[in-house]
Amino acid sequence: MNIIISNFLTASGFFEGDEAAAKEAKLVTKKQRREWERYGYVPISFFYYLARIGVIKTQYIPKQAKKPITLGDLLDVLRLKSNSDEQAKSNAAYIFRGVVEAEIPNPEFSTLIGLGDHVWQTLKERHKTTFPARKGGDGL
Repeated sequence: MNIIISNFLTASGFFEGDEAAAKEAKLVTKKQRREWERYGYVPISFFYYLARIGVIKTQYIPKQAKKPITLGDLLDVLRLKSNSDEQAKSNAAYIFRGVVEAEIPNPEFSTLIGLGDHVWQTLKERHKTTFPARKGGDGL
């Protein structure tokens, strides 16, 4: 499972000393924690945390009842729905990089991540992998 979300749930590592993260992590239910551990479903509290620190607007928090929220959904929100001010975009990019780097254990990826949207095309070409298109995005 992704270390960024696991750190959020324990308010350690990436989120150590962050009062907002600790407060939202306490609101995660046992069921949500279990769904994260078993299936990789991102707890809705993580999106509320992102809204609390100004990375996304509350209107972009996914509705929990529709379907489980995956890491792909999280990346879509961070990449496509972050607030327009520079600090929010910087925070969104920082979290985005942390999530992606934890998921793809490739030493070359650290240098590729700086290329922004071009990284997806490069990964597709190098690994001959197709990423499925997501609703509201151009695919990952």
